[in-house]
Amino acid sequence: MPARRAIPTGSARRRCQTHPDRRLWGRLLLGLLGLLPTFACAFTAATPTPAATPLPTPTTAAAPYAGIPQPTAAAIPYALPRFADYRVSPASRRQTPVEYPLTFDALANPALLSRLNAPAQVVLSRQGFVVAPVAWPHLYQIYQRARENGDPVFVSSDAVIALTRTLLTAAAQRASQNYLAADLLALSQGMASTSESQAHSAANGDVQAAAWDNAALFSVGGRLLDPAFAAPAEVAELVNDELLLMTRPGVFISPLSGIPRDYGGYQPPAPYAADPVLAGYFQASLWYQQAAFDLGQADVRQLRQQARQLLLLGRGLETSQNWARWERAAATQAYLAGIAPDALTLRHLETAAQAVYGGWPAAAELADTTRLDNFVATARAAAGEAAIIPWLPKPQTTAARLLPGLLFNRVGGYEGLPGVTPFTSVATPVGSVRGAPHGLDLAAILGSGRALAVLAEGGDSRYQGFAAQLQTLQTETAAWSEEEWTNDLPGAWLYTLQPLLLPADAGDPIFMRAPAWEDKQLATWLAGWVLGETDLNWAAAVPFTPTTPLLADAPELGYIEPQPELYARLEALTQQMQQGLGQRDLLDKEMGEKLLRLAQVLAQCRQIAQKELAGVVRLTTAETALLLDFGDTWQQLVTFADGRAAPPLPFLVNAYTNANTGQQLQLGLGEAWQIYVIVPIDGQPTLAVGGVFSVYQFAAAAGEGLDAADWLLLSPRPHPAPWLQSYVTPWP
Repeated sequence: MPARRAIPTGSARRRCQTHPDRRLWGRLLLGLLGLLPTFACAFTAATPTPAATPLPTPTTAAAPYAGIPQPTAAAIPYALPRFADYRVSPASRRQTPVEYPLTFDALANPALLSRLNAPAQVVLSRQGFVVAPVAWPHLYQIYQRARENGDPVFVSSDAVIALTRTLLTAAAQRASQNYLAADLLALSQGMASTSESQAHSAANGDVQAAAWDNAALFSVGGRLLDPAFAAPAEVAELVNDELLLMTRPGVFISPLSGIPRDYGGYQPPAPYAADPVLAGYFQASLWYQQAAFDLGQADVRQLRQQARQLLLLGRGLETSQNWARWERAAATQAYLAGIAPDALTLRHLETAAQAVYGGWPAAAELADTTRLDNFVATARAAAGEAAIIPWLPKPQTTAARLLPGLLFNRVGGYEGLPGVTPFTSVATPVGSVRGAPHGLDLAAILGSGRALAVLAEGGDSRYQGFAAQLQTLQTETAAWSEEEWTNDLPGAWLYTLQPLLLPADAGDPIFMRAPAWEDKQLATWLAGWVLGETDLNWAAAVPFTPTTPLLADAPELGYIEPQPELYARLEALTQQMQQGLGQRDLLDKEMGEKLLRLAQVLAQCRQIAQKELAGVVRLTTAETALLLDFGDTWQQLVTFADGRAAPPLPFLVNAYTNANTGQQLQLGLGEAWQIYVIVPIDGQPTLAVGGVFSVYQFAAAAGEGLDAADWLLLSPRPHPAPWLQSYVTPWP
């Protein structure tokens, strides 16, 4: 944060006051003027550069660290503790294929064909499966109805993914609501009090101003978490100014940092807005993630002042014994929301503080600019010149890191057929460029040949340099270890879904070897990614009544989509979440029991899938019961004692926003659809029914995207993703 002048007190402070609305309009004007960049073209980002204060160069720029040994990158060894281990049980899909005819006269239950029209029956006979776009608000309802009808059940990978992600999202939200919000409030209270004490004890005006800035920082966060939080009188007006701006979305000059800030992001999304605790936690987390200190800036006065703030923060955490609370909040947020691999935290500066001051210094030691400059130089040498230190780690998902690599100007202009407008194309003064990502870009980066083919069919790969850039990203991600992938939840989720992108194996059932099944798996993968980006807005629970067949003598038959690697990874991810939250005391009894039960269900799914691929003819009674009762198990797991349950399926997320153009990639899930699959059960071809996702994607210009609430009610739905046509009949 750029330093401000020392905060006036008493009558001088009162003379500085002006009408709030006048201050807001002034800040808006200044913010807009400060944000007018000069673009070389429509897609070249230009950040305004403020003029540096013409002060003398710090002594460390010329002096060799005043006797301090020159540090290296290894001198800052700190890393946030790993959330928990990700251990995958052995699983294999390469087994002897089970061959069986797809002819209807061989079916054990031909009567079920009456639910499909003639075109759907043709598709079914040709490839062994077909999807009927009959809309259901919940996937689990399809399974409950199949159980009631006595139909053979096909548990799809879509269903297992949806159940797992719903419960993992619930665990993250409950941890935030029941534990992390209180932790962050206690941390805010402790650091605000410590910063106030540092300000009162400081004799130097610059040190005092730095301490008051820290007190204001934590008072804003504290007030967001608890409206009764009392800010020190010296910063109360400053705190109120920041909070007032958060209620009036727009670009303003931040009263605390002195730089333009977009305050629109502080409006909590629907899943958080409905609960005061979650809403406050959302806002305070964003505030602390944006509270970044730049040790790479050129303005010496601001640089020194930010260094003072950082050193005071380290001292405050140490003296108030809040390191453990900070680390628990930082490590948990970094796991749940994602973190850049090279992200720096305050902990990374400990070795620099130790080298220069012998530890985190007291306020009285920060008046000496020579030692302060040595600290900055030491930190820069070890952490890099552009060292940005946020108070809490700023979220960054794996997808957000990868997707810009396939956009302009990493990728050049359009080189496809004239008259064709690809989904990713944006018209600019320099021609048609790849200004928005495609929903399948990430799948192509992760090695999906079918995803790349879909991109080519739509012209979305026909850009200058696209192939070379894609190869670079594929090589980069292929080199990541399992530990690197699973360091945070967004990365672990993508890693968990990767088996869906593999082509069919010779040992897979006949329906999975149909070319259209690869399209279905691609849609499942994309829907899984959407679920990973979704914050669930919990609904009132529907009373649960166990389902039973209407016919007492109906045969009890079930089959699971044989994806043992996928289920093994979902099991590992569930255990990682359970262990990580449990080790940090962020797991209540009910959620702990649900995660344990889910891990057991996923382990059984893996074992059943392996049996199917191995050609085992008959499942055990318990295994068959798991498949038949899948809908009931699902509903029970996503329904809680406080009367809340998972919301209906239709979701819409802004998967990516181009920072230069505002162009958005929006991905939507519609209602669940029914899938009919001919599978081998007890050695005989059997028609089974289950549920799958419907998937949509939209490219929206800045400010023109669909609203999530409108998407929920939109009827009829637009055409779904085009590659679904190979297996959806009739086409909606």
